This record gives sequence, structure tokens and C-alpha cells, in this order.
Amino acid sequence: MPEPAPPRILFLSKGQAAASTRYRALALFPVLRDAGFDPVHLGLRGGLGMAVEVGKAVRRSAVTIVLRRTLTAPARVLLRRAARRLVLDLDDAIYTAPDGPSPARLRAFAAMAKRCDAVFAGNATLADAAAPYCRSVHILPTALDLSPYTPADPATLDPRKLVWIGSSSTRPYLEALLPELEHAAARVPGLSLRIIADFTLRSGTLPIEATPWSSADEARLLRECGLGLAPLSDDPWTRGKCGFKLIQYMAAGLPAVCDPVGANGQIVEHGRTGLHADQAGGWAEAIASLCADPAGAASMGATGRERAAAHYSVEAVGRRYVELLHGLLGG
Repeated sequence: MPEPAPPRILFLSKGQAAASTRYRALALFPVLRDAGFDPVHLGLRGGLGMAVEVGKAVRRSAVTIVLRRTLTAPARVLLRRAARRLVLDLDDAIYTAPDGPSPARLRAFAAMAKRCDAVFAGNATLADAAAPYCRSVHILPTALDLSPYTPADPATLDPRKLVWIGSSSTRPYLEALLPELEHAAARVPGLSLRIIADFTLRSGTLPIEATPWSSADEARLLRECGLGLAPLSDDPWTRGKCGFKLIQYMAAGLPAVCDPVGANGQIVEHGRTGLHADQAGGWAEAIASLCADPAGAASMGATGRERAAAHYSVEAVGRRYVELLHGLLGG
């Protein structure tokens, strides 16, 4: 008799180019295949033809995982009817809006979560938001393939080389930090900032280099720096963020300074892999203290790399993912 086909795990998202798709689905495909699953991705954008294709794929799949989409009310009903096991995967606070509460978003989120067999949340804040609507909620951090990230050399790491990686959507957090960085530059000779993004900032006192992001170059661009920055405001939207740039800094062997908002406070262990700005006397003080102790900064970076491998690598997150899938299928 022929061997049964491996269980198909269908991921549905807004598109293959989306960061959530790349890191919370496609990056895990090798681990899922090695564990005996057949992972497949389909985009949700398209007309009637795509809707028919998605419906067929859902019915053929053992588990359907929807990445950060709440869908329309009719689509939620049809998806629930077709799916054997249905999961909502969250890496952002899709139940609110960047500028404040959104009752419409919250209603759609609640309706989607109630129809799911499980919710996979990128951090504790998102898990807490889903818990009233789904009885099976699990924290799964965003995974990073560490193989392209050769850590910075601790012997030559220079924490005066600041770096921030992101996009125009998170530009306001870096802009708000600029006065503090200029204050730090007045205290630390040679301080500079590299922005890996689709924009630049201007400063009269802090040298700034803007470098466009690319998947091929991001690991090298980070490794050439010495201290990662992760500023955030503190509100319901930002508390849902999963701190992915901090995982990238740690993978590159860099210490980090962050606002300990949401997942940031758990990813960066204050005094071990970096500093929480609120506990280190503010941003300028935290940066100055690390620049005054390059060896200590390098030690934090090395510890951060170990932490990234143990908790945030594709292998570490993938093992937990496989356990949860087996649990869903066994149930």
C-alpha cells in the first residue's frame, strides 16, 4: 500500500512579500517538512478564482493557519465550515489601530478568534488579547534564520556605531528619539547612526548614514555596527509588537538599548543582553555607558547571540510549532 500523504499545513496571508509571511510561515517550512508535514502558502488577494482555489486548498489541508487577517463575516463562516483545524496567527495588535482604539477592528478580531481552534500569538500581550475569545492560545515568538548572521567580532565591536532597522511605518519612533541621540553624541565623540530602511533623517550634530534595506544585505549591514536601537512609545498598538529588530540585533551579536514596551522587555534582558532605557537613566545615559565599556558591550552582544539561538531561532521556534501542530491533530 502507498504511504499516506503528509498532513498539509496551509498558511493564508496577504502575500508572500509580507514580513509576517516570510518570518512566521515561510522560514519555518524546512522544519515543518523535516517533521513530516507538507507546508503550503496561498495569498488571500485576488478575485473569485482565488477564493475558489483557497476554498479547495482549505478542504484538503489538515490545519489552516491565517496570518494576522480577520477577514469579512461571510469569509469567516465559509472558512470555518471548510477547515478541519483553524488557527489565527498574530504578530501585531490587529484588534486596535495605531492612532487609538478601533471598535470595528476589535469586533472582527473577536469574531475570528472565536471561530478558531487555536491562536498562535507572537507575545504575551497578544495572547492576553486573544484569551477571552479562544480557549487554546499559545505564545510563539517570531522566528529568525540565524545562518546568514555571522556575529560581530567581540574584539572589534564598537558600540559608538549605532544602528536602527525598520521601515517608514515605524519611522516616528526613531524620529522621536533623535534629540536623545544628539544628546548622546555631545557626550560620546565618534558616535554615529546607520538607518537600514526606506528613509533617512537629518541631524546637525549626529552623523547619519541611510542604507536601503534588502534581505541579501541586512545581516552584513547589522554586523558592521556595534549597538542596536529599539525605541517605542507605550500604547496598546506598540505593546502588541513582537520586537523582531531586537532578535536581529542579537543574531548579529550586537547589544541593544530599548524601551521595554511589550515584547521588548522580555527579549532584552537588562544588563545581560542590553539595557532598558528606563532603567539605565534614559537613552543618552544608556548609550554613553555602553560606549564607555566596549568589552562589556561585546559580552552582552555575545550573550544575546546565545539567547537568540536558544529562544528565537527557526530551530527553537520550529520545535514548538511542531508540538502544537501535533496537539491540534491529535485533538
